Amino acid sequence: MTSKRPWLKDAVIYHVLIDRFARGGGEPWLDPDHTKPVFCGGDLRGVIDRLDYLASLGVNAILLSPFHPTTMYHGYHVLDLFGVDPRFGTVETVRELIAEAHARGIRVIMDFVLNHVSERHPFFLEARSDRSSRYRDWFQFTAWPDRYLSFLNFPDLPKLNLKHPDVRAHVTQAALHWLEVGFDGFRLDHIIGIPHDFFHELRAAVRARNPEAVLFGEAVKGKIRIDEIKTLHLRHKHLIYLLGKLGVNTTFFMQLQYLRDLDGVFDFFFRDMAKAFLVDRKWYKPRWLLALVLKLHYLVYPKEFSLIVLLDNADHDRFPFLLKEDPERIEEALDLQFAQHQPVIIFYGSEAGIRQTASRKRKVYGDKPHGDLAVRATMPWDAIDPAAYERYKRRIRGKRSSG
Repeated sequence: MTSKRPWLKDAVIYHVLIDRFARGGGEPWLDPDHTKPVFCGGDLRGVIDRLDYLASLGVNAILLSPFHPTTMYHGYHVLDLFGVDPRFGTVETVRELIAEAHARGIRVIMDFVLNHVSERHPFFLEARSDRSSRYRDWFQFTAWPDRYLSFLNFPDLPKLNLKHPDVRAHVTQAALHWLEVGFDGFRLDHIIGIPHDFFHELRAAVRARNPEAVLFGEAVKGKIRIDEIKTLHLRHKHLIYLLGKLGVNTTFFMQLQYLRDLDGVFDFFFRDMAKAFLVDRKWYKPRWLLALVLKLHYLVYPKEFSLIVLLDNADHDRFPFLLKEDPERIEEALDLQFAQHQPVIIFYGSEAGIRQTASRKRKVYGDKPHGDLAVRATMPWDAIDPAAYERYKRRIRGKRSSG
C-alpha cells in the first residue's frame, strides 16, 4: 500500500450497467423492452453525457460493467479482453470517459471477467476444432471436444485454465493494458472460481504498474450444488458445501478467504444480514442485535481491507422491492448502509427510484431463464424520483464529509 488509507476506503461507487444506463446524445433506446435479454442501446458516450449528473449526486468512483466485444447485453460473455464492443464505443471513447471523470474527481473501475469467456471466443472455437491447438490447454476439457468446465456449469461460458502460464500471462497483460488506458482499478468477477495464487501474481503486476490501483472481488454463491464444486477454487469447498446444505450462511467463509489476495470484496454478508433483520423481521431480530452482528463481522477483518457495502446489485432483488416500496423502511435500510465505516456502492437507478418489474411471487431467482432482467430496467431519465435522488444525495454528502 502507498498510504495508510487508500482511496478505496473513502469511495462512494456508482455501478453502471452500460447497456441499460444511457445512450449517447440523448438518443432513444434501441429496444425499450428491458425484460428481454437484448441490447437496449446504452453506451459509453451515454455515460460521458451523464457524468455531471453523477458528480452532482456526489459519487467519487464509477464501476463500469464489461464493455469488451460480447454476445450479450451485460458484457459477461467476453470475446476479446483487449477490445471494446463497437455497440458500446471504442478505446478512444473509454479514454475520453476516464479523462472526463478524472476531471470531475471521479475514479473509474473496470469490471474484469477473468474466470471464463464466451463459447464463441476465437480461442475456444479453435480449441474445440483442433486437437493440436495451443489453446486446447487454455480450457479445462474433461472429454474433448464437447465436455469442459464452465462458469457454474453454464456451457456457454467455458472456464479459462488459470493454472496455465500462458493464460495467466494473457489475463495479466489485459489488466496492464487497461491500466495504461487509465483505469484506477478492477472489480474481479466470480473470484471463487479462480485459483488463489493467481491473485498474488496479478496484484503484484498491477501494483508495479500503478501503486494506487485497487483490486476487489465478488465472492458470493447461494447454496453450492454438488456438480458445481469442481468449478470452484474455494479453500475447504466441500465443507462449505455441507454447511450450505445445513442452512448455514456461507458467504462469510467465502469472503474471509481473500484477505491476503485482494484489497477488498463486495460485502454480501452485510446484505444478507440487512435482509434478515430488515426484510425478514422477527421478534428475535432486534436492531441492537444486528448492530452487534455487524460489529463482530468487521472486527474479523484488518482495517486496510475494504468490505464494500451494498444493498442492490445486478443479481439480486432490489431492496425497495423486498421492502414493498415502504419509504420509511427504505430510509432505515439506507441509514444502515451508509452508517458503516466502509466503502459504499450504489447500483444504477437506485437513486432514481427505479422499480423492479417482477411481481412479488416472481423474484429474481424465481425467474428462469434471465430472471435477473427484473432488476436491470433501463434508466428512467424522464421520470427520476426527486425524493429518492435527494435521499441518496444527502447520505452521500454526509458520508464523504465524515470520511
